[in-house]
Amino acid sequence: MPTIREQITNYAVDRDGLFTLDDAAALGIPTVELRKLTHRGKLTRIGRGVYRTEYSRFEPKSEFREALALVGPEAFLIGESAMSVHDIGVFNPGRIHIATTKRVRRNLPKTISLHRVKDITAYDVIEYDHVRSESVYSVIKKLIPITESGRIIGAIRDAERYGIISTSQVSELTKIITHRDDQKSHHLA
Repeated sequence: MPTIREQITNYAVDRDGLFTLDDAAALGIPTVELRKLTHRGKLTRIGRGVYRTEYSRFEPKSEFREALALVGPEAFLIGESAMSVHDIGVFNPGRIHIATTKRVRRNLPKTISLHRVKDITAYDVIEYDHVRSESVYSVIKKLIPITESGRIIGAIRDAERYGIISTSQVSELTKIITHRDDQKSHHLA
């Protein structure tokens, strides 16, 4: 039977070493054990109810996973942050934009921009690699009216190449861009 520390490490290995109180409850680990491991230096408390194991690794998605864990289990990335986590397009927001339906009372780092939403159905929330986010398709569709065609087309190509959007979604998004550009040129004429 693995020790509590081994259980935590095994669970957190695919999550950049992150472990939450909700994870502990799901595994049947008493919260007092997390405090003990923190005291011994085997876990590092990074925020309310969020810990990092001593064997954690930092990857490009780590900062997004950590931000989501700090906000809570209902949290998900939105907008350009949902694009950035997948390295799609040339979007690099200065803050990580996260939405949640829950009230968040804890202090969050200044790098997190919190958006409270009543209903998540408008965001088409999905999960990629343990990262909950608004779907890339949904974000691109929302960005088309306000973003230059070259940037959006580049983002669509990236998303298709990474297998995040389907061929039919590419066709639909391309038609929307073409229609938008036709409308603009018609108004200029």
